[in-house]
Amino acid sequence: MADLTPTKRSGQVISVLMTPTPTVEVQVGADTTVTHFAPFLDSYAPQVGDYVELLENQGAYVVLGSRGSPVAFSAIGPGSTTDCTTGQTIVSLAVNVTSGRTYMVGGYVLGAQITVAGRPTVSIRAGGSEIGPSVRPIDRLNTTIGEVITGYAAYRYLATSTASLTFSMLGSASSGAFRVAANASQITVEDNGI
Repeated sequence: MADLTPTKRSGQVISVLMTPTPTVEVQVGADTTVTHFAPFLDSYAPQVGDYVELLENQGAYVVLGSRGSPVAFSAIGPGSTTDCTTGQTIVSLAVNVTSGRTYMVGGYVLGAQITVAGRPTVSIRAGGSEIGPSVRPIDRLNTTIGEVITGYAAYRYLATSTASLTFSMLGSASSGAFRVAANASQITVEDNGI
């Protein structure tokens, strides 16, 4: 008999199937490419879009119920040292968003201007478009060679459709390059509700 080693996980309900056996399709964590079908407790009435708590044991899941509070997804990147010159992706995260709901999107970045002095910028994007009126974790004038820069920015994003949406941070430099070390940046998306 296999050991019982349950792990508590968070996820989002993608679909509800009541026949032949009541189950929900759940996206576990922030990975929008993998879903799991799981039974749920009788005390929970599932709805598409619900954020739920699950127990997972050796790949088998059971939904305990709705979280009732915001859920945050995050990603760390880049996977390797990245020299940003003309809009290179530093980190990205795909999240299922629901029309009419508000999401807090935050980005943190750590890097250094290299080769020549310049103006490094890092923008936060939703579906490829920069969000907010100049919401940038980094937008510095007259940065010297080797100068280390950190920055954070956050913005409330109102979803206008229900879809999988990619949030990302892109880096650029007016001259030279802005270097971001591997795993030195993070983007977080938190569902704040309606």
